[in-house]
Amino acid sequence: MECTYPNSLNVRSACNVTLVCGVNNMSGQQQTTATPSEIKNRAARLQHAFEYWARNFPANFSEVAPILLLDAVKTDPVELDKLESWLSNELPREDFQIELKTPKDFEPVPFNYSRYGPMNKAWLDTLYDRFFVQEGLNESRSDHNRWGRAVRDQFMILGMIASEPEGVNQGRIVKYLQIPVNEEASRRYAANMVRAAKIALTRLAKKAARNAGLDDGDVEIFKQAKKHGVNRVYAFKDERFRILTYKWVMSLPAGKLIPPPLTEN
Repeated sequence: MECTYPNSLNVRSACNVTLVCGVNNMSGQQQTTATPSEIKNRAARLQHAFEYWARNFPANFSEVAPILLLDAVKTDPVELDKLESWLSNELPREDFQIELKTPKDFEPVPFNYSRYGPMNKAWLDTLYDRFFVQEGLNESRSDHNRWGRAVRDQFMILGMIASEPEGVNQGRIVKYLQIPVNEEASRRYAANMVRAAKIALTRLAKKAARNAGLDDGDVEIFKQAKKHGVNRVYAFKDERFRILTYKWVMSLPAGKLIPPPLTEN
């Protein structure tokens, strides 16, 4: 959001000065006006909402709130300087990293395909067919950079859900898919993207069951999603199936697309 402040604006002033904001999002640009009193009331409501969010959904808050904060200040050098000064004074020096750390090189984890039974092998074969054979990639599975956006996102959604025993919230998913979280159209896109990926992956699981000579009628790999919006949680239904899937994902060079899990596997 980009805002233009009139010169010498004092929000405590009783004069009826207006604030004009241009809101850029996927659906176009909107113009809004507000008096200083209205701005103060809106800010108070937002503060209350953030406090409630931090108390009740701390894991999701830690994923999404920093993105919203950055979006709010990154185009305003003055506010950015104020925030940086506050953080550098309040946080221990070792916790406030001025320079971003270079990520470590990813090393695929060895995976023993031969140890698994017919259903598990059928699932792994189906995943390999979906992400590599159908995409015309090489047998070494090392050219995942040729994936289109939809295939890459589906792989990341699969890997992120598989990485967490208790499931992963939508806020964390959209963060790593690099989908803006402060735009209504983007939030709808994110929800639809995850829903479509879950449906497609469930179809793959049913196909794997049929390939293994099993009935696919009761195949459900995901639990019923809980909560709403960025707090919505997606999880595997069967723990052994989740671990199998995560091990396969991390055995591939494309495993570097998956962020480190928040909990131990």
